[in-house]
Amino acid sequence: MPQIFELVPWGHHIRIVSKSNTLEEALFYINKTIEGNWSRGTLEDNIKHNLYSRSGKAITNYTDKLPVAQGQLAKDMLKDPYSFDFLTDNPSVGLIICKSYDKTIVEWSFNGIDKPLGVAAYQIQEVVDRTVIELERKKSSL
Repeated sequence: MPQIFELVPWGHHIRIVSKSNTLEEALFYINKTIEGNWSRGTLEDNIKHNLYSRSGKAITNYTDKLPVAQGQLAKDMLKDPYSFDFLTDNPSVGLIICKSYDKTIVEWSFNGIDKPLGVAAYQIQEVVDRTVIELERKKSSL
């Protein structure tokens, strides 16, 4: 049995196997559970909202503007559509993802804006490093 299976609780395995349509989908949820240290509730929510089918589906220009490895990693982080089921009246939500930001400037910029808007920073190097480590682990376990 591959070592990664030992890192996921048995109850998670039952949910993943019973809800996944393919081996690829099951492995996707196993890897995401390990990466994010998902609770069973988080796993169930992600399966319910079909994270597997939505991951990496957003329309981007990453392949033209970023090196191949970074472009694919950035695209894999995006989902389409995003699920904001926690919002009751389903308004549009703005999301700005940038390399860095100044919290004070962002808060000041929100003054006078009456639409939901969020700002978050991305960390490409951290993602690249984690992906390289994960690929090396997979390669050594083969």
